[in-house]
Amino acid sequence: MFELFGIKPPAESPPSDGASAPPPPPPPPPENGQKPPDKSRMAYSFDSSALERAAKAARELERSKNAKEALELARLQEQTRQMELQQRIKEFEASAEKSKVEQRRVFEEEKRRTMSEESKQFKLKAEYQDQLARKRFADEQALRRREQEEALRRQEESVQKQEAIRRRTIEEELKLKHQYDVQRVEQEARARAAVERENREIYLEQLRVREKERRTTVLEAIAAGGQMIGRGLGSFFSDLGTLMNTAAGLTTDFSLVLATNRPEQFDWAVNDRLDEMVEFSLPALDQCQRLLLLYFERYIAQPAVGRRAWPFAVGRLKLADFDWVEKCNAVATKVVGMSGREISKMVVAWQAAAYASDDGCLTERMIDDLTEHAVRQHSQKVAWLAMETDPAGGEKYPQPHPVK
Repeated sequence: MFELFGIKPPAESPPSDGASAPPPPPPPPPENGQKPPDKSRMAYSFDSSALERAAKAARELERSKNAKEALELARLQEQTRQMELQQRIKEFEASAEKSKVEQRRVFEEEKRRTMSEESKQFKLKAEYQDQLARKRFADEQALRRREQEEALRRQEESVQKQEAIRRRTIEEELKLKHQYDVQRVEQEARARAAVERENREIYLEQLRVREKERRTTVLEAIAAGGQMIGRGLGSFFSDLGTLMNTAAGLTTDFSLVLATNRPEQFDWAVNDRLDEMVEFSLPALDQCQRLLLLYFERYIAQPAVGRRAWPFAVGRLKLADFDWVEKCNAVATKVVGMSGREISKMVVAWQAAAYASDDGCLTERMIDDLTEHAVRQHSQKVAWLAMETDPAGGEKYPQPHPVK
């Protein structure tokens, strides 16, 4: 449109984001001393050729039959150009907004990195300060420990010096006391020797008198005792009734107890003089438990705890850490059928095994081994007794009976 009238269209300027466009550069300075042109005259100067060309174009356009279409086409071209400019402006604004967003993102990223680096540096600084504090604390503790050790060493040296002084003082006191005692004993010995030398005759005379009286007393006592025993024996053997009554009747001087597993082997004269027969059967389970506890306490527990063992083994017998009451009850189930004497000898074997061990300690394994050995011995004895039975059904030798 501007070209039709010979006017140059204004130059397109890029859209701005609010900032003003930079000012145009100043005109160049005049050369060769010429004066600069007058701005006022330039402002009012007019180019007539352009106006003429515009008038000529207008007249040609008016004579043309497509003038309206040309004007409409020029208007449409101008609108299209304006729309393109608007689109370019929007694209530029979008690009500027995107650039702002990118700048913001870069700024936030740099800020995040800066904060992360600051946090890292702060953490490193805190760790370094903690290490310094720990090292300082360790140095203080080491210094305090060395000071305490030095103080303790000085204290020990002082105590040792005091102990050495006290020991030397005691040694001097004992030495002086020993010298005093030696001198006192020597003086007392000299005094007694002098007194004995002076009274030697008197002592000898007293000794002769005492020995003579003692010999006379002993001889008289022997003579009196012989006469008394002789008179008693004479009267005893001379009285026949008293002798027979004593030999065939009761007496309180002594009593005889006979125990056997074969009562039929007693002589009839012995059986005729038995006053009371008591049968003892083999101990049952509860009786075996009581016997084991009794013998264990007598032969093992009391010597181990009360130190009432043999004179040459005082304090040697010890018990391992186990419940001996429960152990005795368990052993009782294995020894049912054994006599009380066999149980007693088995417990004594436990004691002998403990004394014969290296440390003198009775353990559960020793008890189990010796118990199995005693049970095997009892089974062997029973087997031997069974072999004595006559094959015809009779007994070659009578079987043992309970103790009478």
